[in-house]
Amino acid sequence: MKNNNIKRFFTLILPLVILVLFVGLFVGSSISRSNLRKELTEMKENAAKREDYSSRLTAIEEKNKTISFIIGRDEGTEKIIEELRR
Repeated sequence: MKNNNIKRFFTLILPLVILVLFVGLFVGSSISRSNLRKELTEMKENAAKREDYSSRLTAIEEKNKTISFIIGRDEGTEKIIEELRR
């Protein structure tokens, strides 16, 4: 009986848990990227009011690198980052 439970764990439950975690990684990264894009848009709109936002931009760039490593590059987000750097 114990051997049957271990076999079931490795053939059914463990792959399902890994699949859910893998999908969750992509969904979470996608949500995070949309939040980054929203924050960048707000920074772009308020650039005239706020002079020093370089530290926040650096933090956003690091988050974008991590997300790009997981789900790939996004040209729109990187374009907004480049515009804010100038």
